[in-house]
Amino acid sequence: MLIVKNSELEWVTFDDWHNMDAGFSERLPSNDSADVMFARIKPGMTLGMHYHRRPLDLGGKDRGYESFFFFQGGNLLLLNKDGEKLIKTTEPFTVTFFSHEQEMHGIKNIGESDLVFQVICAPKFSDTEEIQV
Repeated sequence: MLIVKNSELEWVTFDDWHNMDAGFSERLPSNDSADVMFARIKPGMTLGMHYHRRPLDLGGKDRGYESFFFFQGGNLLLLNKDGEKLIKTTEPFTVTFFSHEQEMHGIKNIGESDLVFQVICAPKFSDTEEIQV
């Protein structure tokens, strides 16, 4: 069993394009199949539009995904190739994006508090997979 509190995460601030902090811990699950991290977007900040190009499975298909779990809901705009979708709720929710250009996405925090969420990447995130738009 693994137990990791948010207060135990090592928070790293990404560049101006990402406009977010990422929370890591060696105790969070990680292997070639998937990995887990946390993300934090401050009020008024936007995680820029991007998509992922992940390795193909044995059948030659890209079945990768990135799933975000918002524990305390949020007040945000989900950005995609077709525009924006407003999400304003205090209820926990999950958003999953699949790995290809049609699933490009970004997030703008339009709330008054930090937007903190868990990220599960499958397969494991690679520094070369993210394509910024």
